[in-house]
Amino acid sequence: MKKILLLAITAFFLVSNAFAEKQIHKYQFGQPTIIQKGNYQEIVYDNCQNLGEEGNPLIPMFNANLLVPQGEIIVAVNILEMVFYPETHSLTLLPASKPFPISKPAKNYTVEPNRAIYLSDAAYPAKQIDHVTTGFLSGHGIGSFTICPVSWIPAEKTTTFLKSITVEVITEQDKDAAKATTLLKTNRTIRQRIQNIVDNSEALEQYHYPASKEENETDLLIITNEALQPGFEEFIQFKTSLGYYTEIITVETLYATWPGADNQEKIRNCIIDYYTLYNTKFVILGGDSDPANSADYILPHRGFFSQDELDIPSDMYYSCLDGTWNDDEDNKWGESGETDLFAEVLIGRFCVDNLNEIYNLTQKNILYQTQPVVEDIEKALMLGEQLDDNPTYGGNYKDEIVTGSSNNGYTTQGIAENITINTLYDRDMSWEKTAIFNQFNTVGINLMNHLGHSNTNYNMKMYCSDVTLQNFTNDGITRGFVIGYSQGCYNGSFDNRGTSPGSYDSQDSFAEYITNLARAEVACISNSRYGWYMPSSTNSSSQMYDREFFDALFGENISMIGAMNADS
Repeated sequence: MKKILLLAITAFFLVSNAFAEKQIHKYQFGQPTIIQKGNYQEIVYDNCQNLGEEGNPLIPMFNANLLVPQGEIIVAVNILEMVFYPETHSLTLLPASKPFPISKPAKNYTVEPNRAIYLSDAAYPAKQIDHVTTGFLSGHGIGSFTICPVSWIPAEKTTTFLKSITVEVITEQDKDAAKATTLLKTNRTIRQRIQNIVDNSEALEQYHYPASKEENETDLLIITNEALQPGFEEFIQFKTSLGYYTEIITVETLYATWPGADNQEKIRNCIIDYYTLYNTKFVILGGDSDPANSADYILPHRGFFSQDELDIPSDMYYSCLDGTWNDDEDNKWGESGETDLFAEVLIGRFCVDNLNEIYNLTQKNILYQTQPVVEDIEKALMLGEQLDDNPTYGGNYKDEIVTGSSNNGYTTQGIAENITINTLYDRDMSWEKTAIFNQFNTVGINLMNHLGHSNTNYNMKMYCSDVTLQNFTNDGITRGFVIGYSQGCYNGSFDNRGTSPGSYDSQDSFAEYITNLARAEVACISNSRYGWYMPSSTNSSSQMYDREFFDALFGENISMIGAMNADS
């Protein structure tokens, strides 16, 4: 019986491996910098992010990204060889802190090291290779895994550093990968995005693409309802004049035409068809998403699940088209392992619920793109508030945007030298909302970046009631319109929900107010739920998105706001 079982297992692996491919890759690491922090030490590499659960050792992680063969995923990453530097170091690694919501700052917070790890005589981490996944960008498989270049024995404080590691990456055909190939496309933008992500872009030459079809292309798809459709006529004419083939479809038609378990899935299936059949690259959702007000629940969002929040409003479900985002078919969308965050189409939302708001956004877009206030193009404003009593200052975060930074294991380009930058930092001065009005109305701004306390109806030290034509006089003629970016909590809560589940405001969020006004901002990037910061540090997830957003513009020459956001 044992012999039969052994033969069966052997045959299984022979059959399985008939469809497997192997790649050999070698990664090399220089010596890190060791930083003393109290009684602990932090190990810092230029190309590794320091990560760890609260209380566990903060360890550097290198993220490897590889283009895998068409229709395949990574099933294993095997270590063939590891070479360590001969020196050993006596270190007690810094325990990782937890991030805090910006609007719920830390008070007297001290992290306690995990004694089970810090007293152990087992090597940490247990695995040098971890977090093996495969995602898909326009049908191209991108496999990712992390490498930790440090081995630490806590009880002995013995630390060694990896000099090189050679790995064998095994890939196999997979049903999800096969389904992803239905979205397979190539163009200059897609190739450039992939080249910016993977370590082996030469593997693009191994991909085979379907023959191009003679078809009517739709570059830009606008989805709205019948009541708002007339308001988009001028915007469509404008985009058409710029060379974009543009089409508009109403939800009334869409819901009756496309299949789906709910309206969100119908919208997504429509977008998938337009992407697949008509090479659609851009989608505008032309309507608000206020679930507490049926009249303003024009284009429903898909709420995502996280450990801290059960319903994060986002339109990534309509932009990242692989998978279902709900593999276990429960009521929690976007759980860990269910999401593929590589966007196939670039998406934006006009959070409008009446024709006047569409008119305002249309006029601002036309003026900003065709007749900008030239004097204001090379101007930026940085806003940084005090985040806690430690104190942690938003100005320190904004400095990384201004000058560029290699802090926290990744490098981002700073703002170009030809840009005149003004700052309002609590770290350096006392300032109020009137200083922002002056910047908009008198000084002039093109790009604005903010970090500070916010809520659904509050941002940049002002309330929605302050966002008026009297306070904002920049009309796109005398002073230019502004593109804003804020890490503040909830100011982009476009479902109008407050911090308590089920509590919805009767008015729109701050981000909607400041973009739908005839003046102020022409576009913005804002958080629909919490923004996150790290006490006494700039090593936060929200800061990473912020840095990468402006790096896309100044480091990668990506100038479309949707593409910048997707890149970040």
